[in-house]
Amino acid sequence: MAKSPEFPVPLRRWPMGVKLGGMFLLLMLLAGGNLYFINKVYGNIANAAELINQSGRLRYLSQQVALQSASFVMEPSEAARQLEMKLEGEFLMHYAQVEREITRLPPLMRSAGDQLEEHLQHVVQTWQRQHIALEQVLAEPDLEGRLAAQREVAAAAAMILVETDHVVDALEEAVHTANLRADFFTYLAQALGILIMLWLFYYVRSRITVPVLTLADLTRRFAAGERGISMDYRSRDEIGELVSAFNYTSVHTAELIDKFDRLNAELEGKVLARTDELAHAWLEAEQASRAKSAFLATMSHEIRTPMNGVIGMIEMLQQSSLNGRQLEMLNIAHHSAFALLAIIDDILDFSKIEAGNFQINNLPISVDDVVEGICETLSSLAMKNGTELMLFTDPGIPSQVMGDAGRLRQILLNLVNNAIKFSGGQQRQSRVSMRTLLAESTPERVTLEFHVADNGIGMGEETQARLFEPFTQADASTTRSFGGTGLGLAISRQLARMMGGDITLHSVPGKGSTFNVRIPFERAPVNPAIHEEPSLLRGLACLVAGGPGSLADDLAAYLVYEDAMVERAADLAAIRQWIIGRPAGLCVVIIDGASVSPPLDELRATVRARGLDARFVTIERGGRRQFRHLAADLVVLDAEMMHRRVFLEAVAHAVDRAKQPEANDKRSAAAVIPQLSREEVRRTGRLILVAEDNEINQKVIQQQFLLLGQVADIASNGREALKRWQSGDYAILFTDLFMPEMDGYGLATAIRTAENSANETRAGTAGKQRIPIIAITASVLKGEAARCRAAGMNDYLSKPVQLADLKAVLEKWLSVVIPGSLPAETAPLAPPDTGATAPVDVNALKALVGDDEAMIREFLHDFRISAAKTAVELRAACAAGQAMAAGALAHRLKSSSRSVGALALGELCAEMEQAGKAGDSATLAILLPGFEHELARVDRYLDGH
Repeated sequence: MAKSPEFPVPLRRWPMGVKLGGMFLLLMLLAGGNLYFINKVYGNIANAAELINQSGRLRYLSQQVALQSASFVMEPSEAARQLEMKLEGEFLMHYAQVEREITRLPPLMRSAGDQLEEHLQHVVQTWQRQHIALEQVLAEPDLEGRLAAQREVAAAAAMILVETDHVVDALEEAVHTANLRADFFTYLAQALGILIMLWLFYYVRSRITVPVLTLADLTRRFAAGERGISMDYRSRDEIGELVSAFNYTSVHTAELIDKFDRLNAELEGKVLARTDELAHAWLEAEQASRAKSAFLATMSHEIRTPMNGVIGMIEMLQQSSLNGRQLEMLNIAHHSAFALLAIIDDILDFSKIEAGNFQINNLPISVDDVVEGICETLSSLAMKNGTELMLFTDPGIPSQVMGDAGRLRQILLNLVNNAIKFSGGQQRQSRVSMRTLLAESTPERVTLEFHVADNGIGMGEETQARLFEPFTQADASTTRSFGGTGLGLAISRQLARMMGGDITLHSVPGKGSTFNVRIPFERAPVNPAIHEEPSLLRGLACLVAGGPGSLADDLAAYLVYEDAMVERAADLAAIRQWIIGRPAGLCVVIIDGASVSPPLDELRATVRARGLDARFVTIERGGRRQFRHLAADLVVLDAEMMHRRVFLEAVAHAVDRAKQPEANDKRSAAAVIPQLSREEVRRTGRLILVAEDNEINQKVIQQQFLLLGQVADIASNGREALKRWQSGDYAILFTDLFMPEMDGYGLATAIRTAENSANETRAGTAGKQRIPIIAITASVLKGEAARCRAAGMNDYLSKPVQLADLKAVLEKWLSVVIPGSLPAETAPLAPPDTGATAPVDVNALKALVGDDEAMIREFLHDFRISAAKTAVELRAACAAGQAMAAGALAHRLKSSSRSVGALALGELCAEMEQAGKAGDSATLAILLPGFEHELARVDRYLDGH
């Protein structure tokens, strides 16, 4: 290849612009001169044509003069002479004008002008001869002389005509010759202009167009990869400089590419050698990874065996008698053991996935059960973190699909668990939602989306990009704050992909995160033996009240799927309007308490005014699993982790459409007493009012009344109970003695005072019947019954209230006979010993509310949540030295503990209550470790049941 030239810099003598400008200027001058010449020549020729006209006039005048002269010669007279002289004068004037015009003829006609002047001189000379002859005619008396003069005049006149014709002919010939010459010079100028234009075109094409096009073609070839090309152009102008630059670039680039090719060939050789080394190393690494995975899987199994022994021994120790400090250390060891076990499980799963030994089952599963079970499992963690855990399951999802329930649970459990952990600790109320949606549906398969959203700390884009990598967490503080191996999300995504789906993430720092799990499932085969039961809510008129985008939207979707007639209301005014516009008949109003505060007394008044049979279902914030039938027309349900089935059952119970227990139920159908509606009970004068502030006790006594076939309304304190009593709808009142705002004593006193005042105003007439007031208290102080009767109460029941005692009081004071049998009596309740007996005696709860297993579990679950909250307040009160407040909290927990069968815990609470009333903070400090120990035992027991 040629050596790269130095970059040339041509010496330009004249810039191309100057050359082109000079050419165009020359062309413009030529065109302008040509136009000027044509205009000038043809203008002069036009003047010559005018001269011809004047010469013709001169010929005409000469003819007239000749004729007049002949006439005068033949008959001389003064008049003829005068006319002849006039014509002569006019002839001479035209002659002078023609002579002047001849002197101004253009150069092209100058030779013709000389001839014209000569002819004109002959004319003048001839005219002079004629004039002399005329004079002779006048002066000659002799006839001969006159005849000779007349002949001379005639000859002169003829000569004048001839010479005049010569002038005209000469002029016409001169004009024709001038035209020919003008045309010649015009064509010559045009031909010269065309030649100059052709030369300019050739110059532009050869010096500009062709080089530029050639250079453009070479540039395209150069861009296409052709190298070593150049262009021969020797002109020292701008194009030459451009061509020189291109030639330099082409040659220099070819040299660089040649050098690059040599280097690339050397590099490829090195890369091939390195690739062989890496392939060998990769094979070795893969073998090592397989060996590591096999080792981890084996070791994980080996580690689990002693861990099970460790955990078992810790749990056995927790059942023994330990002091508070020992129990605290044991609880730490128990928590750490389970944390280690979870890490081992993650490592085991990850090693199985890496080793390709992970299997996905394909069995019929219930997505509802999986999702609801996850929320149940994590309810304690959510309660501990103060997190609202909301649940929604699309009612259109098939009851069963084909999949791996365990792996689906593992994916979702990890996501929801992370959401709860990372949403806590914020300045706002932490919330986590678990939504299961039907994304796609065909006759063969469905695609489900599981949305796990939180309002926690969120993540940036950089963190999101590496979040699903193994052993990766958001940052180093994540491990310190929340723990974990960083394998959970990596395993979850791998499992989702093995199931044919994937996990995506959307997160905003400071706002929260949303994980979307999208997985396809095949539909499970339909079991022909199972028949779908008709909806219990079909055709039911329902109003769902709540703001847009709230829980009310989910509730409305549940009801629509059950063929109910659903309408929406956004506020209290819309609820009233709906009630006013309803025709007579059964209907239900479902109110989301977080969006709309339900003034039920006002709504009930509106319902009564319309004569409707309306029922109310209110949704409160809380985590209790089952609904509470607080009044004959009121069912209350908690929003957190609300199961679709439980919500629909609550609505069915509210409108008396719930399924009756079957004969093979654990609670015999014979024991179920027919339930009347609230309106029917009110009309018959048997409606019961209960004043109780403790939620567990509310639920217990409500269930007891339901078992006895009675209907009761619940008031949460004495002031609310007094307001309800004033409506006059109630036949009997059961009241707790210790309540906020107004206690049982104050309530009884206020009612008796009002009754006495009313009776005094009716003097002479039968007074209003006094309502029976029954005291319900956990107090065992001597004289408590007498104090109750002194306050105007009629009877007294001790907590926990037994069904038989409650039945006896109802039959005594309401004069009713309650049919049906009660649950079997249990052995007398006694304080447990200090050994490792069960911390909860479930039989005690069964003696109160029956042996419905689902109901028992619900009571225990609610007690666990309530006890944990009360314990937090009790610890804070003890730490602050507020003995009276601690005693009140211990009293609250005492009665609910005894009701569910946590008798030892109830006894400890009773001791703490007495110490609190006495203001004995020292005794409270001594009792607190024992309380913590027993509460932990109860919590572990309930966790396993």
